[in-house]
Amino acid sequence: MTIYNQNSQNITIFHDLPSKGNSFSGYSALISAHDLKVTAPDRLCAIGVKHKKIDIGRWRIFTPRHKPEDTLFGHLIFALKYEGIDLAILNALFQAVEAEEIQKMICSEPTGSYSRRLWFLWEWLREEQLDKD
Repeated sequence: MTIYNQNSQNITIFHDLPSKGNSFSGYSALISAHDLKVTAPDRLCAIGVKHKKIDIGRWRIFTPRHKPEDTLFGHLIFALKYEGIDLAILNALFQAVEAEEIQKMICSEPTGSYSRRLWFLWEWLREEQLDKD
């Protein structure tokens, strides 16, 4: 099982995450959890402990109410909603994740806007179709 928030371990790629108690979210969580070899985006997101959004350096710290589920789907939705589409990260992630996992996410919300976007991006970047069953 993939762990999406590993702040208790030494992480060298995002060593500049400010303040203790903050946790990765969106692309930063996906890059860290799947050990993706991609260039980090200019802006990274985390979830803080305070109830005020702040920007510190390249980090945008969101409030606890923005915290996504610690799942692949939760962090993908967060990334699409608050960070936009980063094709390099999504392509690397789609190479690392099994098609069945993406298909399960899409089937759980087949009419959801983020599910449909992920479905399109998967098929476009991978140049293969997911099963429709």
